[in-house]
Amino acid sequence: MFLQLPTVWYAAVTQCFYSLTVCFGAITVYASYNKFDHNVYRDATIISILDTFTSLLAGCTIFGIIGHLAHEIGTDDIGSVVKGGAGLAFISYPEAIAKFQSLPQIFSVLFFLMLFILGVGSNVGIVSSKATAVKDNFPKVKQWQCTLIIALISFCVGLTYITPPKYDWGPRDPIRREEYKKEIDDDAKYSSILPVTNWYRLQSRSGGQQRTTHMNVRNHGRVYFRGTSAINHNRNVFYWEYLLFSRFKISSNVVATHENPSFVDDEGVKKSENSFSHPNSQPTPRTATNTELELSFLDKENTLPERDTWGKGIECLLSCIALSVGLGNAWRFPFTALENGGGAFLIPYLVVLFLLGRPIYYLEMCIGQFSSYGAVKIYDFCPAMRGVGVGQSFAMWIEGTYYEALCSIILNYLIQSFRNPLPWAYCKEEWNSVCIDSAINKEGRTNFTKLRQHMKLADSNRTISSSELYFIKEVLNEKESIDDGIGAPNWQLVLGLFVSWLCVFIVIIRGVKSSGKASYFLAIFPYVIMIVLLIRALTLPGAMDGILYFIKPQWNKILDPKVWYAAVTQCFFSLTICFGAIIVYASYNKFDHNVYRDATIISILDTFTSLLAGCTIFGIVGHLAHEIGTDDIGSVVKGGAGLAFISYPEAIAKFQSLPQIFSVLFFLMLFILGVGSNIGIVSCSVAAIRDSFPKIKQWQCALLIAFVGFCFGLAYVTPGGQFVLTLVDYYGVAMMSLFLGIFELYVLGWVYGVNRLCKDVQFMLGRKVGLYWRLCWSVITPVIMTIILIYFLSTYTKLTYNNKTYPNWMYALGWFITSLGVLQVPIWLIVAVIRNPGVTWRDKFFDAFKPKPNWGPRDPIRREEYKKEIDDDAKANRGLDFWGKIRKNIFEILK
Repeated sequence: MFLQLPTVWYAAVTQCFYSLTVCFGAITVYASYNKFDHNVYRDATIISILDTFTSLLAGCTIFGIIGHLAHEIGTDDIGSVVKGGAGLAFISYPEAIAKFQSLPQIFSVLFFLMLFILGVGSNVGIVSSKATAVKDNFPKVKQWQCTLIIALISFCVGLTYITPPKYDWGPRDPIRREEYKKEIDDDAKYSSILPVTNWYRLQSRSGGQQRTTHMNVRNHGRVYFRGTSAINHNRNVFYWEYLLFSRFKISSNVVATHENPSFVDDEGVKKSENSFSHPNSQPTPRTATNTELELSFLDKENTLPERDTWGKGIECLLSCIALSVGLGNAWRFPFTALENGGGAFLIPYLVVLFLLGRPIYYLEMCIGQFSSYGAVKIYDFCPAMRGVGVGQSFAMWIEGTYYEALCSIILNYLIQSFRNPLPWAYCKEEWNSVCIDSAINKEGRTNFTKLRQHMKLADSNRTISSSELYFIKEVLNEKESIDDGIGAPNWQLVLGLFVSWLCVFIVIIRGVKSSGKASYFLAIFPYVIMIVLLIRALTLPGAMDGILYFIKPQWNKILDPKVWYAAVTQCFFSLTICFGAIIVYASYNKFDHNVYRDATIISILDTFTSLLAGCTIFGIVGHLAHEIGTDDIGSVVKGGAGLAFISYPEAIAKFQSLPQIFSVLFFLMLFILGVGSNIGIVSCSVAAIRDSFPKIKQWQCALLIAFVGFCFGLAYVTPGGQFVLTLVDYYGVAMMSLFLGIFELYVLGWVYGVNRLCKDVQFMLGRKVGLYWRLCWSVITPVIMTIILIYFLSTYTKLTYNNKTYPNWMYALGWFITSLGVLQVPIWLIVAVIRNPGVTWRDKFFDAFKPKPNWGPRDPIRREEYKKEIDDDAKANRGLDFWGKIRKNIFEILK
């Protein structure tokens, strides 16, 4: 009977139409992301059968519920039990479920959860269709931006669907109403461009053959000529192409394929980048689809892969601040000043900053931004010295491994700072030592004065503060010696090490795109904490005495060479110069970014931060001296590695009010400073790898370095870990970086040449390089570094930790680590000479010290212009003798 009714057949057609979502474009979009030879016949068969099976399954389920409902109300007319239409899901089904005698809530939750998931799943395809339509015609729009706009607009439009009916004009059924609005909108759009689309249709049909597309779009100085395209006669496509033409002023017809982020061809090339097709054209060979023709004067060899850049110029500045302003400022600087005469140390430090710190910082930022290369690849200007960059990257990686180990200890203290009382404030019986509480009151001043006197004794039975014993026995579980090994890792520190590395990995997972955004927090927030601590320190009794001790010079120490050596090393490590990290950060800048401004701001801000930290710490130390009743501020706390984990916690434990707050702020500041610095350290290693192996993805490289660094870092969180850390810091970082830094300065100043370096800076920034910079880069800075190296070697003594010497095999291991970095220089020199295409060995050797043919700006057009200027300058310099070249290298100022 029903089979004879045309309405039944019409209902079947419409149900099939909407159930399979055909003729809506969503299926076309999803299929467009497939590989070209994907078996869509199989998929179409499976989906159509599964869709029918799902409908039958849902029908059996729903009619089973309806039959139960008919049974409950005592009727045999099942068709009259519920009403259809839009009220089925929200009236009839809830009404049927409400009549269940047992647990209707379970069935209600399951039913509406199913409806919600089905609705979201369908709408994902609908929104993807809209997003693809936008991205096909506006490929510069990012996926998340397109999705956000569609979601926001849909949300705003959707508000009308949840208003009373009188405000919701159109058909009552939501699906039909959406179709109605779409048709109205389309009519409004197309009515204004109908003449254009008609002309476009007539032009596309002329000749009936495929048309070559010429799309002149400038991208980093390159003009691309891409393949052929088909003319789609769908009116919707005409509209989008009309918008595309008006934006890019394309000289002929083009339909760009959308980006398929998940599907690539067999050669690993995204089809959205190179695939163009025409329905009537012959199959194109695979090599043709991957062809990219460039301007005739730019050969394929000069084409470099695109490099990430900072989202905003300020992100480089903030990232360099987070790198340079670290534990060296808040931890190392105050006690370096304390051990070297307080204010007497500041004068040599400022002099060294002017003659050493600023020139090297500006030099590394200039050369990194000019070439857009990392610390290793940048030595294309002198391939023979590539080992300097390799060694510096190795030193930075070593430093990163123990930096995170320190962060794990800091994180442990940060967590323990929430306890009341602070766990290091009082002694514990299980420590089995002569101990005195760090948290003292006025009655305990005499006892604490005796403690300080006992701490100066060499007797192993001396009285020790609870903060020192907590660090040694609770946190480190430190061994007396490592003759029998370093022991097993502390699980609490292992967990902290994992969290620290995880923080670094999350920040650098997308390169400068993610680390640049994180720099806003990493660079600014520590200053907030530091200012809060300074304000609190200034309100404490005795704080001004400590600050005066910090800024008042002890003139008898100002001529001591040890003070000047300490100033140089502090400036060297505080600014993180000659490690390669500054080069890496600057390489992500735009070519004409003002690095002169950045270098000036960072070098001044680094000094300001050191002074700010010094005033804060010495204010706390002065208060501690006041609490224990002594005027000898220099003897109140101990320096070295115990500064952050013994002296500062000990001082905080003596606060009479809310020491937990200051402890949390202090260790949170240290943790953020440590992570911020290590992000730059790890980024240096990542850039060194990706510059040489560009096919490795950012997250893969970051994950590999984090995993290997975590594994090596386990050695630092063992009972003998501080022995290992001190050894690696001395031989693997301090000594190695000093050697390699001198190589870097002489290579840039005299092999590459200060004169050419200044020409590069003027070409890049459009500003002259003054005599101050030329003198520092060529003479003053390299000479100071050489003197420091000579002084270091002449005063070398065997390394000790807590006045205990290392086993001989440990000293051998330390020198091996140093040699492993320094020997990279001769190794890569030999490699460069062998690889050089010169005819004779003499030519090979000298040519290895000359820049590579593709050295220069990364942009091909700028590089060609740069080469022309360098060639003209080389012709002008012909005939200069040896001394003439030296004078020109030092004193010539560009006109």
